[in-house]
Amino acid sequence: MNTALLEPASHMSAIPSRLALAVLATAWFARILVAAGCPTAVNFAHFPVLALSVTVVIATSRNRLAAELLAGLLCLAGAMAASALLNGAGLINVTLDFLLLAEPFLLLLLMIESRWPANAIRQFRAAILLMLGLHLLMAYYQRLALGLQDDYVKGLFLNQLAGAHVAGAVAMTAGVYFGINWAGRTRLQGILFGAASVLVVVFTDAKQVLAAFMAALLVLMLLRCHHLRTAAKYLLTATAAAATLVVAAQTCFPALMTCNNPDIAWTGLANKLQVFPLLAQRCDNAWQWLLGLGPGHTVGRLGWLLPDYMPLLAPLGATTSPTTHLIMNASHASWVSSVDQGSSMWSMLFSWAAILGDLGLVGAAIYTLLWTWVSRTICHNDLGRFLVLCALVSGCIFAWLEEPAYMLLVAALIALNWQEQQHALSRPS
Repeated sequence: MNTALLEPASHMSAIPSRLALAVLATAWFARILVAAGCPTAVNFAHFPVLALSVTVVIATSRNRLAAELLAGLLCLAGAMAASALLNGAGLINVTLDFLLLAEPFLLLLLMIESRWPANAIRQFRAAILLMLGLHLLMAYYQRLALGLQDDYVKGLFLNQLAGAHVAGAVAMTAGVYFGINWAGRTRLQGILFGAASVLVVVFTDAKQVLAAFMAALLVLMLLRCHHLRTAAKYLLTATAAAATLVVAAQTCFPALMTCNNPDIAWTGLANKLQVFPLLAQRCDNAWQWLLGLGPGHTVGRLGWLLPDYMPLLAPLGATTSPTTHLIMNASHASWVSSVDQGSSMWSMLFSWAAILGDLGLVGAAIYTLLWTWVSRTICHNDLGRFLVLCALVSGCIFAWLEEPAYMLLVAALIALNWQEQQHALSRPS
């Protein structure tokens, strides 16, 4: 039995919910604060806020689920440390790479450590909806009042290079979750919120977000095919979603028609998969196949950021690798993934390639097992499993698994869903 159910919720149990909201708010509103004149370091404030929150909560935790997740994270940290020792990567590389990859798991750990009281669940849900509402208002204002389009519609994520895609992913994730799991008096409110959220994807031209969600739905259908009724339900859902996309392509979202070219798709996929031979060429021995080329030494987000922050991080022992520049140049050199005329959909710079390149087969296996554990242990319904699949599929497209604003939302909604289920199970029948 889940140990969280054995301990009644208390007033102190509401503290993790407030800490989790502080983490989300720090990640989501940082760009607004920087645009208002705060130092750019604010963009990274969510890392220490989350680390401190988890330290405060876990110090007195006796929750079995939290202990299991913490053990998995320690294994991931161990794999990163071993890879760093093998490749001469700096300790700061290990620290930063761990924060980037482990952040959603740390938020999950914070949110499942104890069972929350009903009022904490309601307040957390309301606060997330308020933040999402502000995000939608910003996106609608940018599109309808300012006349901005596509990459310039970023919602809360101002001045972020991929802010439009992040804005679309956050809105789509929230729209699906609350459209299905609305706690209001009528389901119509949830449907309207979902529709308003999905429209932000059109504003931001975030086609890869739609591709990831459709692929995740198909994978979920395949995983559930042994239950004929459930498989049929998802088949109908996928068919309706595909039909909706076709209608949207012909009306409000003509940019989708650019996806209707199999030659570009095959060329793009072939370009994307070239990252693996390039990574293999950089492995000099069997240990590098197992442990990778070092944290931040290939195509992950840390590898992109290190050159820009070397004046600050070099005194802390940060290291870089020519492998990063080699693959980035190869990706930008191809017309199908170039910055000028290509699409990040076909980029070689995606999360799964980064995890495999930085941490090898061992690190990739541990990371996969962590999400498998979350799916089997924390996700008690298909809505939670769908969110996990969306994140994992997105990681095959671009560096989504290392995007804090998106991954923290995914983790928060999975944990919120878990808390609501625990509360429902604990109520007397």
